[in-house]
Amino acid sequence: MTEFILLLLVFLFGAFALMKYMKTQRIRSGALDQNLKKVLSAYKMLRSHQEELGTNAFAIGSALTEEGGEMTRDMGRLSVRILDEKGKRRDGAQALGMETLENGGKFYYQICEELEEKLSYEELTAALARLKEVLETKYPDELVSLADTYLTVVVDGKKLLQMLEKGRK
Repeated sequence: MTEFILLLLVFLFGAFALMKYMKTQRIRSGALDQNLKKVLSAYKMLRSHQEELGTNAFAIGSALTEEGGEMTRDMGRLSVRILDEKGKRRDGAQALGMETLENGGKFYYQICEELEEKLSYEELTAALARLKEVLETKYPDELVSLADTYLTVVVDGKKLLQMLEKGRK
C-alpha cells in the first residue's frame, strides 16, 4: 500500500511539473503575444511622453500592488512603470492615466495589462525574454536588460553609452 501511495505521489508531481513546463513552452511560442502587444503599446506611448514624465528609464514586468503597507508583485498583471523618488512626476503620470502607488516616500506609476491567469516566475521570465527580443528589434538604440522578474529599458541608452565612450577618448 505504501508503495502505491509513493508511486501515486511521484506520478502527481511529475504530471504537475510537465504541465508547468508545457505552459512555459506555450508562452515561449507566443501564447501571451496579445498581452505583450498591449504592454508594448503602453511602452511606446510612455516613451513618446518621456519628457513630460521626466524620465527615460522604464521597468516592464509584473504589476505592483500595495498590501498592508508592503509592495508586492501582482502576477496576474503585466505593467510598464517608472519609479519616482520624490513625487515630481505625479502630474505627468496622472495626465497619462497611470496608476499611482506610494510606499515609503517612493512613488510608482504604472500602466497595467490584465492577464487571464496568474503567471509563475518561470512563465513571467519566459514572457519577458520574448518581450526583450521584440524591444531590441523594434528599438535598436534602447538599452534593455533582463532581470529575473522585470526588464529595465533606457530610451536611447546605447546612444548615451556611445557618447560617453567618445567623451573618454
